[in-house]
Amino acid sequence: MSFRPDTLRHARIGAALLALAGTHAGADITIELKGVEGPMRNNVLAYLSLQRYAKRGDLDAAMIERLFQRATGETKEALRPYGYYDARVRSRLQPAGKDWRVQLRIDPGTPVILVSAAIRVTGPGADDVAFRQVIEQSSLSAGTRLNHAEYERTKGELQRTAVATGYLDARLGASELRVDPAAHIANAVLELDTGPRYRFGKTTIEQSVIDQRLCRKYLRYHESDFYDSLAVLGTQFALDDSQYFSLVEVTPGETTGSPLRGKIVFVDSVVQPVTKQVRIWADVENDDDRPAHHELHVLDVFAC
Repeated sequence: MSFRPDTLRHARIGAALLALAGTHAGADITIELKGVEGPMRNNVLAYLSLQRYAKRGDLDAAMIERLFQRATGETKEALRPYGYYDARVRSRLQPAGKDWRVQLRIDPGTPVILVSAAIRVTGPGADDVAFRQVIEQSSLSAGTRLNHAEYERTKGELQRTAVATGYLDARLGASELRVDPAAHIANAVLELDTGPRYRFGKTTIEQSVIDQRLCRKYLRYHESDFYDSLAVLGTQFALDDSQYFSLVEVTPGETTGSPLRGKIVFVDSVVQPVTKQVRIWADVENDDDRPAHHELHVLDVFAC
């Protein structure tokens, strides 16, 4: 079985659709891919309109033609995030009984290579070990194949690290991915300005179940410590695990700043007590001649 060049594809489609026109709507489509494996194969299938409509069961000749004509462009688009900008695709549409088979033979071509990858952190947090770890763990480096997902992952990780460690005013600066498809080269730039680092301010706990001093022992940070989202989450877990409360919400609240105190994050905690119902039967004697009887009392008791 031979595949003709893509320029002859329309003649091939026309012949196939003449046969299709005599069949009823409701045909399924089987897609065969050759030339790509793993994540690239999965991404091609995710991009293909043919794949999304393959099992609909109500496709007619006109619809199959439109979907098939999209396949080459969609395949090329799906390979770009992996650094392949000049892929070649040869396609074939064949009848298979009442159903149809689409074959795509893919040559990814020459990959785009990163010739430079500059990841910079500026501002007060420039030397913070958390940002250094993000940079060290990134696979963006000169000489590697361009991968859009890794670029976006590294950018997102820088932003998440900034928020988690208290750099709540962090902003991305010059951040761009410059690609020259004809030369098969790319340059990546990521720059984050951390801004000042926030500290914990006062924590408000709205509850009346246990002594406030005992309740504050569940805090996993102290006022004036550097803000840390994991410490906030740890406090939520600690209060929840105490079994004093049925509902716990610990959330960063208002932020403020001053030349003397620096940037401050206030934390708000709202908790609801655990309650249990206690049923008490009591013997009740009457003052008159009526016989004694039982009464049921139901009390809500806080778990302390």
